[in-house]
Amino acid sequence: MYIVFDKQTKEILWKNPAPITQQLTPLEIWQQFNPEKMSIAKCEKNIPEFWKVDENSNIIELTLEEKINEGIVKLDTIKNEYKIGYSRLALETRKSFLPDYKILNCCLKIYEKNYSIKIKHTINAFRKEYYRIESLINNAKTLNDLNNITPNFPTTLLE
Repeated sequence: MYIVFDKQTKEILWKNPAPITQQLTPLEIWQQFNPEKMSIAKCEKNIPEFWKVDENSNIIELTLEEKINEGIVKLDTIKNEYKIGYSRLALETRKSFLPDYKILNCCLKIYEKNYSIKIKHTINAFRKEYYRIESLINNAKTLNDLNNITPNFPTTLLE
């Protein structure tokens, strides 16, 4: 598919459904094409909501970083998604070796004291690590800062 768009506003003016393999000329794409005010881009599939044209005249979706830089997406929104993601990761990691029923049994004092202490230390380590990550997320200024966060949740019961 060929897309004719306004150079200044990026408003799509015309869509020609011809396959790009046909290699049409601008006037074959749209008879009203004006090269001073318009540009042509190619698109294999649907046009993304937020797009740009690459060096080969293909329409490509803006990256998340580009959406943030252009104010389309707020970094704070991404920060909240990261917090939710790390919270889920913490729970999944913990459940992989310390299921909920063992925590409940610990609270009910079913286990001997030493085993219960290991459970408590492990839960506290998860909490501490999540708060460390949350602080890094809150202080992040760029998407790169967020992407460079490395979690260090426990993978076994702690002494």
